[in-house]
Amino acid sequence: MNIEPVSFAPHFDEGPGKHRIGLILLSDHCATERDFVNMRSSDEIAYFCARIPMPDEITPELWRIRRAN
Repeated sequence: MNIEPVSFAPHFDEGPGKHRIGLILLSDHCATERDFVNMRSSDEIAYFCARIPMPDEITPELWRIRRAN
């Protein structure tokens, strides 16, 4: 199999919204994304969200383990 590199300049469109806000949310916070969308003042603002895992229960021992890593 012969693989040759492709050379071209990427073309980016304007994307959604004139202004973009990125949010990193905990996986168990369900209302935050909806709240941000409801607070926006116009359709020129777009929100992008990423979720990170969150355990069901947070204990002092869990924080000690995370801090050690």
